[in-house]
Amino acid sequence: MSQIEYSVIIPVYRSAPYLKELIARTVATFGQMGKSCEIICVVDGSPDNSWSILKEIKQQGDTPLSLINLSKNVGQHRALLCGLSFSKGKAAILLDADLQTPPEEAVKLIDEYEKNAPDVVYGIYSSKKHPLWRNLGSKFLGWLLHKFGHFNRKGSSFKLLDRTIIDNICRVGVGYIFIDEIMAWFTSNISYVEVEHHENKDGKSTYSLFSLIKMTLQIILNYTTIPLRLMTIGGSVSGLVCIFIGIFFIYRKLVFNVQLGFTATIVVICFGLSIILFCLGIIGEYIRRLYFLQISKPPFTIKEMIE
Repeated sequence: MSQIEYSVIIPVYRSAPYLKELIARTVATFGQMGKSCEIICVVDGSPDNSWSILKEIKQQGDTPLSLINLSKNVGQHRALLCGLSFSKGKAAILLDADLQTPPEEAVKLIDEYEKNAPDVVYGIYSSKKHPLWRNLGSKFLGWLLHKFGHFNRKGSSFKLLDRTIIDNICRVGVGYIFIDEIMAWFTSNISYVEVEHHENKDGKSTYSLFSLIKMTLQIILNYTTIPLRLMTIGGSVSGLVCIFIGIFFIYRKLVFNVQLGFTATIVVICFGLSIILFCLGIIGEYIRRLYFLQISKPPFTIKEMIE
């Protein structure tokens, strides 16, 4: 059997209406290019009938399709990690299942990869068809990771990864997986090509506002030192404030012989105690994450696999 040139990794969650068209167009795209490919669909605990539809597609013919059904929902990036760990191509293309990024745009990623040999090629959307709040949230998160992490601020979920980067990502042992930040640990040889981005056909995103906020907090805690820096700054500022408050009341006592008030004492105690408890909460969160890392909790569990 000849070497597979490209692996297409597709995380699947509530994507049943799109799967037949998505896979047919992906196969046709690689056929027109004359490139060999494998398509790996990772069903991320999807509550709809995505798994049944994929098995039906697999049974119908010669589609180069591998199917992985996870035991529970673990999130998009862990599902991608699962797909990457089973990929065999010299490079992998990460593609969403909702058809907002047309699979035909993979041609642009491959052209750039074969022409200039970067480690990563990002498909950058000329016009991103997401709600305004989601676009603003993505920009804010990108800024945070650029400022306090390794991420280079420009990116998208549609990208191509060279085999060396795939192998490095699969070897990393971290509790929370965020592919873009991990990838930036290993390379700065990154290219960008402009690609199309279409409206979501049913107008709904698989990400709710709550899940996006939760993901942002997870990324901040796992890939930046922002909370620890806040502890340092907050502790320093509160310490200085307490010192000045103390000096102020000592001055009043010495110069004006004013009796030190019960209210002032309570205010100082409560202020200092709140800062201490806040810092202890952050330390506790990091200890909890170190605990889960130490017990080597698997990032995903496979329920069923069809190759």
